Amino acid sequence: DNRKRLPSPNAVCIGWQLKSAEECMDVDCDTLHGFGTLPDELLVCTFAYLPAKDLVKLEQVCRRFNHVVASCGQLWRRASMAGTWPSSAVSRLFHRCKQAGNVEALIKSAIAHLYSESRSGRDDSDSDVYMQCSEKAALHFMATDENHSHRPFTWLLYRSPWAPGGSCCKAAVFKHVQSSCERGEKTTGNVLFCVAKALSFNEECEESESIRWMEKAATTGSLNAAFELWQIQQENSFDPSSSLHSIRSLRELATRGCFEAQMELCVCYGRGDTGGLPHNHAVQYISQLLMVRRPTNMWRILETQPDLNTNMRYILFDWLCEVAEMKLLSSLVLHSAMECVDRYLSQRILPRSQLQLLGVTCMVLLARFLGKDIITIREAAWLTDSTYAYEEVVRMMGEVLGALGGNLRITTIADYLRILTSVAHANDQVHMYSCYLGELAMLHAHFTHFPPALVALSCLLLALVTLHKNSSSVIDGVFQNCLSLLIYLTRLLPSPSPSNLTSASRKELHITLHQIQNSMVYIYM
Repeated sequence: DNRKRLPSPNAVCIGWQLKSAEECMDVDCDTLHGFGTLPDELLVCTFAYLPAKDLVKLEQVCRRFNHVVASCGQLWRRASMAGTWPSSAVSRLFHRCKQAGNVEALIKSAIAHLYSESRSGRDDSDSDVYMQCSEKAALHFMATDENHSHRPFTWLLYRSPWAPGGSCCKAAVFKHVQSSCERGEKTTGNVLFCVAKALSFNEECEESESIRWMEKAATTGSLNAAFELWQIQQENSFDPSSSLHSIRSLRELATRGCFEAQMELCVCYGRGDTGGLPHNHAVQYISQLLMVRRPTNMWRILETQPDLNTNMRYILFDWLCEVAEMKLLSSLVLHSAMECVDRYLSQRILPRSQLQLLGVTCMVLLARFLGKDIITIREAAWLTDSTYAYEEVVRMMGEVLGALGGNLRITTIADYLRILTSVAHANDQVHMYSCYLGELAMLHAHFTHFPPALVALSCLLLALVTLHKNSSSVIDGVFQNCLSLLIYLTRLLPSPSPSNLTSASRKELHITLHQIQNSMVYIYM
């Protein structure tokens, strides 16, 4: 674990009583325990693991370190801002990171301006501050979109619903972003997509206006906007003859790297809509997507968290299931929020007192990102029985988005179940029951020892056995449909897979999945 093995920047200065920055610059690098003999490339690789605030200290060690840190923009672009929030004390540090395109510094600065303070009952000077904060937040949001390589996400922070009366800072931020795009100052696909996405949630805006902005974003190369337009076309299309053209358009978007298009294409292939593609090629494409994610082994990662363990993770996820049920959130939102919690814990140390804060913040973000109804920040604080204040939820939003680099969406067990149920031609009852089993599996860190796709397949098979235990023909049919996928999936098993899997029978299939299924049955009972 690099977080524990890497020394602090002060470790290279042991034995030195440096009194000023000038004295630091006069230190001979050759005396710093051999660090001075390393080439610049190795120094950059080593310094890349240090947070931004330690890079500032490192510049004062010697002239060579100062030159390496100051001349390498990638260090500041990728530097972690963990535990650092915008304030006057660290304004120069944030400015330096933002100039380098550091997404975490940009998004934290945007959130800090967006949620600065209450602005009700203000005078003219307060109105000026209100406009300045909203304008600065908009500029930071647009800069984040321009430096962000994953799916644009900043729209979720200023999307509607907005407070009535024209005093909503989120609405003001959106107007600034939209105005910049209309003036031609910002014409990148990500920024245009964020405007279109925010308009799609505004009930006062006509759908045609949102589509117009989506088309503008698609023409500038936004794959996400092109996929949104494809979905709208599918909802309004009633011509069966257009199915072939639709699948081919979807395949083109998936080939170009659109995540949502890849997932939807697998579902179409599972239903049998291959668009003229041979069946074995469709099976291979689905299998390759199912093999993307590897086991996360969260039970090992939690061993590096000094204040946390698997039981605490179980309690948190069980509470998140109750929140999702109370707020009527989808299974995809729940699974994605749980994945965000695990990914955050795999990157940063978290004290026990903030675990529930992390969980409810992830639910707030994913509900806004994947759902139509949102969880407000005040509601999130209330859900924790006011254990955390409004400002703490806001800051944790910045910490999560910064740690994950804004990449909130990865494949989950819920995604895999949607694909597998289409392949198996299972009914809604089987799908709902397998989703329930998938949520049970997410509670236990033990299941992260297996690939998520294999866990999803086990949930589907166990649901079929439970609901159709008196109908062997149904089970045999599903086994045959999933057999080709299972051949690929068993390559991900941590233990050797059966040698003669191509001619596997029902009994051999059960042997292949018995580790997961036995655990599922134990939990279920």
